Amino acid sequence: MGNDVDRQIILKLSKLPRYASDIAIDLGISKPAVKKHLEKLKDAGFILKHESEDSDDKKQYYCINSDLSFSFSLDLNPNYFSYRTKNTNITIRQSIFEKSSESSSKYTLQASVLGDKSGVTSESVYLRGRGKLKAANAALTQLGRAFRDIELNIRAVEENRHLLLGDKNEIITRIKAVINSLVSEPMEREIIFSFFYRTIESFDKGISIKKFLEDIFLKAPSSRAGVSGDTTPQSVEKQRKRIKRMEILLNNIINEFVFIKKIRDANNEQIIVFDF
Repeated sequence: MGNDVDRQIILKLSKLPRYASDIAIDLGISKPAVKKHLEKLKDAGFILKHESEDSDDKKQYYCINSDLSFSFSLDLNPNYFSYRTKNTNITIRQSIFEKSSESSSKYTLQASVLGDKSGVTSESVYLRGRGKLKAANAALTQLGRAFRDIELNIRAVEENRHLLLGDKNEIITRIKAVINSLVSEPMEREIIFSFFYRTIESFDKGISIKKFLEDIFLKAPSSRAGVSGDTTPQSVEKQRKRIKRMEILLNNIINEFVFIKKIRDANNEQIIVFDF
């Protein structure tokens, strides 16, 4: 999703299925180039490829994976970095069609008027000509209002989130000021700063000390930057010494700050919890 062409393709396919040749014309790039992007998106599970059933040459078209529905958010400024993904598929379906009898009847009724033709007979002329257009206008007007209300609610949530992120930034600035006035050693600062990135996790289930240290280094002790430890023994040894030193610092910090508690979980693993 970091590629602009990929995002444009996803945007188009979210509206309706498309052939690769049509997408190439719309984006102004070659069909082979579009197919590379489509294959990459397909391999990642974002889209699906189908063959047209009503065509002799069996043209292939693409659409969004019907089982795919997730949200992604990224927060980055000089004081914090965080990202999260969430599977929203069940939430979306239930919130519109199953959350309440009122919303269920409101949305399902209009969908059945236009989509379910099992009961249509030759006498059902209201679904043809002007009658069908009238039904479509009523359905789209009603659904349009509901769509607008949802968008306004999302906007309100995002505006509130923006204000909360501003408060978060101010609080972290003050936390850093306190820590910087107390601690001069960069490694100690990094450990203490890292605690405040994990406050929610601490409240939920506690922070594994082992995982905490691995997250700071981003790699397991046996590997560094994707290079096997067998080929870089000197680098691995340096990393192990650094981790050992960090473990000592971590335990000293836990002993010095009253709001940090070290306990053992059900598996007898040491974890960190915060007592704010």
